[in-house]
Amino acid sequence: MAKLVNIFAVILLIVGLIVGAGIGMTAFPKTITQTETKTEIITNQVTIFRTETTTVELTQRILSENEYKLWAARFALDIAEFSDATMVTSNAVSKNCMSLLDEAEIFDAMEALTRRMLDEAKSIIPPEKYKDAHHHLTKAIDYYHQAFAYAAEGARKIKPDMIKKATELIKLANAELIKAEETLPEIKE
Repeated sequence: MAKLVNIFAVILLIVGLIVGAGIGMTAFPKTITQTETKTEIITNQVTIFRTETTTVELTQRILSENEYKLWAARFALDIAEFSDATMVTSNAVSKNCMSLLDEAEIFDAMEALTRRMLDEAKSIIPPEKYKDAHHHLTKAIDYYHQAFAYAAEGARKIKPDMIKKATELIKLANAELIKAEETLPEIKE
């Protein structure tokens, strides 16, 4: 029964995040094209080269100060919710209430969610006084996105080094969130 409750709670969190991200991406259209290429070298007795090229059509949005504050508040809530979902999932696996494959599927969903959040963050043009904070928020979500990719693969393939890399990326993301908070004008004043 506890296993079903944990899985149900995680599914509800993910659905809520997906719906919220979809609602937030609908205003102020201006299409831009963004191409991003990342190459990673992973070494652990064998060297693997992984190159990923992504081309995305983004709707660029110029936000007023109030719109940006609302967006940032929703963004913070989304991060808190997927952090909670991550903890619930990890606890369920550690208590043998969920399989590693189920965990990998949840982390796959979180990776897709953070990809949409990252695309949205990149498409926003914040007010001048929030540009530094926005830069750090965007870097944070990029690190979270990468972390969920590593966590999903690590769980699926039972690779502790990939889980360790995911943990390191989450620490980097958290550091970026602290930097974003430190650069917010309201906090400095």
